[in-house]
Amino acid sequence: MVAFTDHVRLPKGHWIDYWNGKNYSGPMEMECPYPTNRAGGLFIKAGAIIPYWPEMDFVGEVPVETIRVEVYPDGKSAFTMYEDDGNSLAYLKGAVAETAILCEASKPLVKLTLNPRAGNYEGMPSRRSYDLRIHVAKPGSVNVNGTKAEWTYESDAVCLSATEDSARKAPIVVDVAM
Repeated sequence: MVAFTDHVRLPKGHWIDYWNGKNYSGPMEMECPYPTNRAGGLFIKAGAIIPYWPEMDFVGEVPVETIRVEVYPDGKSAFTMYEDDGNSLAYLKGAVAETAILCEASKPLVKLTLNPRAGNYEGMPSRRSYDLRIHVAKPGSVNVNGTKAEWTYESDAVCLSATEDSARKAPIVVDVAM
């Protein structure tokens, strides 16, 4: 029998409580209360870049043209998003797409770069959009590719949308100025 506990040990580093946004520095041990409608504590490592696919019951139920990306800036971090058709073994023959995502946070600027998708696979959307949530204090300005962007601030995150160029040649560069 496995016992469930509210006691957690956080390794060295900076951590964010996913449920309430509080920050912690490890290593440390602590009691971790969590919302009653959740299964337990959930901590995000500062610097994390986390893509979210749309909710679906099976691969292909919903077109994946827009991906939500949650970014928790801390120094320099990177993530490569890997995609394939989700149905076949074509990835073994190189039928994949990869998107390199980089974040560099140095006060007073956070710079997020979503590089163009590299590669192809059957059924890949011709154009990719991103719903971005960058977890920072409310900024003074937000630019996408050097142009003032439309954005909102919800809870603890800058929220905006961006779409890759149709030729998949230029990166999307988001500058968040504090």
